[in-house]
Order: sequence, then structure tokens, then C-alpha cells
Amino acid sequence: MGRILDRRDEADEFTDFYTAQMASIYQVVDQIPIEDRPVVFIERAAGYSPNECCNTFGATNLGRLVDLAGGLNWGSQRFPGFGGDVSLEAVFAEDPDVIIGTGANWAEANPATQAVLFGYDATPEAVQERLAALAARPGWPELSAVKKGDYLGLPSACCPDRRDRRRTAGRGGGADANHPEQPAC
Repeated sequence: MGRILDRRDEADEFTDFYTAQMASIYQVVDQIPIEDRPVVFIERAAGYSPNECCNTFGATNLGRLVDLAGGLNWGSQRFPGFGGDVSLEAVFAEDPDVIIGTGANWAEANPATQAVLFGYDATPEAVQERLAALAARPGWPELSAVKKGDYLGLPSACCPDRRDRRRTAGRGGGADANHPEQPAC
């Protein structure tokens, strides 16, 4: 892409940065035994349709990032591809260690959305308010992740963005959330 846009130096700089950041994460993650890795459930588009749950990522996309960042993606065990629908009961029965709800500002497409608002118009207060509302849905407060404060939000459009390199390299996959005692970036 850098070559096509005649921005090869910038593209190379970003690629070098990203590769170095990911290598530092892998060095930490490789030392963590599988049995010590937290089970992470990703609720895809959490709150988009307020009374519906759940769609999750499988072994690709954000699910793969969670696995690479030192977590065990809940959906990777169930969906070898992109992901799929799961029952709320299945999530509750397995009680994951960490829950990540993806969100975005979908208000124009769905005015009733309760999704966490991310993007240029989001404020930390609004993000926390929406996360708290999602974590307070019926049954959710009983989950270990919610009790521990490990219900987290992540922008649905988690793509490389030069304006926010920290999110792109590692934190987007949850490395810091999976193992806060061993920050990788």
C-alpha cells in the first residue's frame, strides 16, 4: 500500500514499529504456560441490539489477537473460522476470566443501540457508562469477569491506525488486559 500511495517510507516505518511491538509481546507471552492464560470471551458488537446476545469471534480476527496476546479466546474452541452466534447460557456456564465487548458509534444505523461508543466523539465517561450498563444486564453481574472489573471495551474497527499506535500494536489484542502484571508495550 505504501508503494501504491507513494508513501513507502511511512509504510516501512509503521511496519517496522508494528513488527517490533508484536515481537516484544510474543517474547512475554511465550513464557506463560497455557494453564495460566485467562479465558477471554469477546462479545462482538456488544449492545448493538440491546436485548440480544451473543456473537463472538472464532479463531480468526480479534480471536486470533487474543490468543497471540496471551489469552485463550473462548470462541477459538468453538469456531475455527470467523465466529458465530452463542447462547448466553453457554457463556454463563463457562464463566470466562475476561470479557471484551466490541463497540462503535452505531447510533445512526441503530438509534436504540447501547453499544460502547468509540471513536472521535467518545469520551472516557461515556465509554465507562456504556460498559457499566452492558455489565449490568440480567445475569452478567454474577460473572467472575464482571465482579473483578474485567469487562472491557474495544473498538470494533480495530485496524492499524498511525494516530493510535499503542492500540494497534498489542493492546488491541488484549495483551495488557490478559496479563496486567507483565505489560508488553
